[in-house]
Amino acid sequence: MKMTVKDLIDHKGKGQLTELNVASVEHAVAAEAAGIEIIVSGRKHARDDFRAAAPNTHFTFGLIYGECANADEARRAAFEALEAGADSIYCPMHYDVIEAM
Repeated sequence: MKMTVKDLIDHKGKGQLTELNVASVEHAVAAEAAGIEIIVSGRKHARDDFRAAAPNTHFTFGLIYGECANADEARRAAFEALEAGADSIYCPMHYDVIEAM
């Protein structure tokens, strides 16, 4: 069963979860088959494929540092990732940008 963000928050302090950075569709398929709870990737070109390959695994899309010049661009990139099937977003930008998101 795919974990929601609420599930992740509720799980805090109750045990470990496994997260894997995937670089290919094959990695995403294998991660789901192995029961990995969370997959992560910042590969925009394969984002839709990762979601399709692991529909029952929480998918965190990582924004790439330096690709977004400001909070508006970061918000836009985050919403594009969510619309493409990401369940959550990793943002490596300054706290002010994250707060604005």
